[in-house]
Amino acid sequence: HLLQVATGSRRYPEPYWHLFPTHSHFVPGVHVLTRNLYVIAFCLCAICCCIDSLTDRLTGIQMSNVFLSDDYVVIIIVIAEREIYLTERASGYYRSLAYYISRMVFDVIPLRVIPPILLGSCCYFLAGLRTDDSTTFVWFLVHLTLFNIAMGGICLCISSVVHSVTVGNMIFLCMNLFTMLFGGLLINIRFVPFSLGIFQYISPYRYTLESLLVNELRDRIILFNPQGSTPVEVKSDEIIRYFGFSESNGTLNLGCLFGMATIFLILAAILLRFFVREKR
Repeated sequence: HLLQVATGSRRYPEPYWHLFPTHSHFVPGVHVLTRNLYVIAFCLCAICCCIDSLTDRLTGIQMSNVFLSDDYVVIIIVIAEREIYLTERASGYYRSLAYYISRMVFDVIPLRVIPPILLGSCCYFLAGLRTDDSTTFVWFLVHLTLFNIAMGGICLCISSVVHSVTVGNMIFLCMNLFTMLFGGLLINIRFVPFSLGIFQYISPYRYTLESLLVNELRDRIILFNPQGSTPVEVKSDEIIRYFGFSESNGTLNLGCLFGMATIFLILAAILLRFFVREKR
C-alpha cells in the first residue's frame, strides 16, 4: 500500500529528491525564456541608446523591472498541476513540503536567478549605464534578482489560493500595477498623501528603483538642459531627493527586498499546505 498508517501517522514512500524529475520540465522552458529576454534586452538597449538623458536611463531601469515581473506562467503551471498534486498527496506519495521544495529548486534557480542575470548582462553596458565602479554592475544584478524572486513569490501565493487561471492573472495584474504605481517613477511619492504613501513600503518596485537610481547617480554631476534655457549643473543628491529617495538606504532596500522574497516564499508554502486541499 502506498499509504501506510502506523500509530496514527502517515509514512510517505517518496523522499524529497525523487520529486526533482517531476518538476524538471521547467528547465526546457528556460530556452524560450532566454530567447525572449535577449530580444527584450536589445530592444531596451536600442531605446536607451537613442536618447541619452536621465529620464531615459530611469525609464530603462524601470522597464527592466517590468519585464521581469511578468510571471503569469507560474500561475498557469501551478493551477494546472493542482489536481495531480492533490491526488498524489492524498494517496501518500509525498508531503506538501517535499512538493514545494522540489518546485522551488526548478523555479527559483532557472526562472528567478538566471533570467535577471542574462537580462542585466545584456542591457547594462549597451545602455550606457555606469561603468566607472565595478560594484555598480554587481549591485544591479543583485537587485534585479531579488526583485524577480519577490514577484515570483507573489505569484506562488496567488496560485495557491485561486482555482482559475483567469482570476489569478487578473489579481496579479492588479497587484503588479498597484505596486508599480507607488514605485516612485509614475508618481512622485513626496506629494502623495500620508494615507496612501504607506503603500510604497509594500512595493518591490520602490526598493529596487531607489537602489538602482542611487547606484547610477551617486557622486555625479548632472547637466540639466531644458529646451530654451541655460544649462545648469545639478548634483545627483538633489535629483535623488526630488524623487523622494535617499542615498543612505542602499543596505535597507537590499534587506527589504530579501525579506519580501523570503516572506512571500514562506507564505506560499503555508498556503499550499493548509489552503490547498482535496474535495471530498
